[in-house]
Amino acid sequence: MAVWLIRAGREGENETLALDEGLAVIGWSNLPNMSAISSREEIRQILQQAQPGAPKMAIANWTGQLWAFLNKVNVGDLTVLPSKKGSTVAVGRVVGAYEYRPDYVYRDASHTRRVQWLTQIPRSSFQDDPPPVDERVSDRL
Repeated sequence: MAVWLIRAGREGENETLALDEGLAVIGWSNLPNMSAISSREEIRQILQQAQPGAPKMAIANWTGQLWAFLNKVNVGDLTVLPSKKGSTVAVGRVVGAYEYRPDYVYRDASHTRRVQWLTQIPRSSFQDDPPPVDERVSDRL
């Protein structure tokens, strides 16, 4: 089992949709149904057509993100959704395979997976990352 961070929009614009409908959603509504995609190369080519002029490294990053959402996230895995609009982190279990939802194209949320949301944890329950090791060592010298 893996744990995946899947946000609901750059500004959290689809958090309510995700939580109310039991979904993990990603953007890319300008991309077609990805159900038949069988390789990273296909995703890369689709992205290059959809985002002409995008930097090569951006295309590579987006390709990896889409490939993971389509092929690496498994039913039974956990997903976390840190709220951009509130002070919680939603935790859910993935219960469905990738689905293309053309009815959500207008919300930039047409690429989805079904999720059973289990809980919402206050962000204050999480500690900040500790400083890098080299900073902690130098503080003691």
